[in-house]
Amino acid sequence: LHKAIRRQRQMCIRDRKKGDGLSMLEKIGSLYINGAPAKTGAMYQPGNTISFGDNIPGLELYWKPIDKHSYILAAPALLCISWRQLRNLGFVSGKPFQMDGRMFMVRLPRLGVKPPANRTVPEGISFWGEEIFISFEGKKPEQRSPIAGLNTNSWDSAHPAEQREDLGFVPVLDEGI
Repeated sequence: LHKAIRRQRQMCIRDRKKGDGLSMLEKIGSLYINGAPAKTGAMYQPGNTISFGDNIPGLELYWKPIDKHSYILAAPALLCISWRQLRNLGFVSGKPFQMDGRMFMVRLPRLGVKPPANRTVPEGISFWGEEIFISFEGKKPEQRSPIAGLNTNSWDSAHPAEQREDLGFVPVLDEGI
């Protein structure tokens, strides 16, 4: 294995053994806004460029494993960003980045276009899903995109142009594009 990959795996194993509450999370890369490392949870400003790159101490991203090769960010990368802005930035279906010597596709999570049984409406911070659909619930057909809550089994939808301080970007990483 490449030296950087071995070192990253050793750090992940060491971090898991510490028992610091982040034991099930993996540190991979950092968020960059306009080319500069940034903290997660920042408010998106139209025109900003968003990217992901190598890990910067103090600005690490923590990812929850979904399966063997996919992760979801443990906190919102950005808030107050619309689905359409994410599409224009290339994140809806996925955009490739190299982080810590590994290649990843960064994309929106797949949430589905139908509400799950026993759903609850998201409370607190919500995030966009990849899909887009037409809703017939109102007086006329309307374009919608699914949103989900961070800490609950919740599902709702919002207009793709909607921007709110409690609605953001929680990306999924797919390793090895």
